Amino acid sequence: MSSVDINLNGKNVSLDSDGYLLDPGQWNHEVAVEIAKKEGIGLNDDYWKIFDVMRNYYDRYKTFPSVSYITNKVKLLFGLNKKQAKVKIFKMFPYGYIAQACKISGMKHPKGWNTN
Repeated sequence: MSSVDINLNGKNVSLDSDGYLLDPGQWNHEVAVEIAKKEGIGLNDDYWKIFDVMRNYYDRYKTFPSVSYITNKVKLLFGLNKKQAKVKIFKMFPYGYIAQACKISGMKHPKGWNTN
């Protein structure tokens, strides 16, 4: 897999050829906004709430949270039932949780997952 660099305020951030960070430690809000733009997503407060949950999970377990974990957190964060939470996640990330939520929140490319 080759890498692509994006330049943010004079700092190079390396992404793999699918747009995932090579170093999740480089993630910040500016990086998320740039990756989201590439995905055609405009971020609002709901996204940042979900990304905070994802990043906290990643920092603790060094892996991305499952979609069922995030669905449960979305239920709690937004006062939704399970079906509503799933609909919200897939409306926010229309090309998929792994392909977009994990990517924008700064996770490494999940091994064994093909996002194409």
